[in-house]
Amino acid sequence: MKNLSVVQFPCPLKVILLTTLLLSATSAFAQDEGNTQFRSMYYTFGYKKMPSKAQGSGITYGAGLKYKWFGMELYGADMRDMPKGMERYINGVGVKGTETGESVISDKGFGIDYNLYYPIFRHLEIYAGPSTSFEKKAKIYSSNDNPYLPAGERYADGIGTWKTRFGGQAGVMFYIPTGWHNMNISVNAGYSTYRGITGGLGIAF
Repeated sequence: MKNLSVVQFPCPLKVILLTTLLLSATSAFAQDEGNTQFRSMYYTFGYKKMPSKAQGSGITYGAGLKYKWFGMELYGADMRDMPKGMERYINGVGVKGTETGESVISDKGFGIDYNLYYPIFRHLEIYAGPSTSFEKKAKIYSSNDNPYLPAGERYADGIGTWKTRFGGQAGVMFYIPTGWHNMNISVNAGYSTYRGITGGLGIAF
């Protein structure tokens, strides 16, 4: 039987700190006040259609900061992909089984989007960039003769290992003037290889 190796996973606090430092460094370089691009703070939601066998809603949610041509977004994802009715047990603790070679995403994940913005018109920009997401992968086992599970019943390992995925996203951001202290309402819509269709609202100056 294989032993699952636990991958060292970066603490979310470290990721948030790194995001803040990178955004601050980028802002320091963007000092051209003649640039017509906006600064924006926004929130997003996304939906990814899950397989019919999966559980979980596929909803994602995030918050982002944009300084003129560059922005970053930190998001959480309820993207659990595990057959309905399947239980999770810590393999080797009370329950033993044989690995089936299958794996599922068994826990919530989170990630970071990095976006570059390009103005098409004064109040319309397009954006695109890479993304890094982190999620937990659990292997599937077929139960041996255990007191808790009948022989042959499948279960997901309750510990799992962390997995890093790389992807990208692209979309558009509109700015709606409010006439109040140069404030605009930002509206964005796009598609992410991990999050699926996304949309969001925010404020921009």
